[in-house]
Amino acid sequence: MSYTDDMNQEESRFNRRQLVILSIAFVACCAFIAGALWWAGSAFRYGAERVQNKATASYEVSGTVTDSVTRKPIPWATVATDFQFGGKYFEATSEADGKYVLLTLAERHRLIFRANGYREASVNVGKQWFSWLPKGSEHRDIALSPQ
Repeated sequence: MSYTDDMNQEESRFNRRQLVILSIAFVACCAFIAGALWWAGSAFRYGAERVQNKATASYEVSGTVTDSVTRKPIPWATVATDFQFGGKYFEATSEADGKYVLLTLAERHRLIFRANGYREASVNVGKQWFSWLPKGSEHRDIALSPQ
């Protein structure tokens, strides 16, 4: 094997490595762009649904409603949404064991808890970056004070 053959083989290996590296970089860029377009479409769709008051509940808030004095569960307490800038109204009722599950929107808002014989209470739920990740869940227990 001559010096030129060695150089040609070395150059050929170098070119193959460069081709592989460029191919991986191209696929990574395409995947990034596809992900960015998917996210932008999802955020735009969520915003449009929100403006039209047609947003689908995709954020789950669950927990237990209890008496602040006895620590016993409060059955059939009402859990309702209170959005600062308006929006769909979502509501749930706690079960006999005080547990509730409410599907709502992921954006920041308040939940209002009401039960006969107890003072109304509220808690903030949701996340700041709701349009990036409109799905999720959180756990919120609350103790209501007797009237």
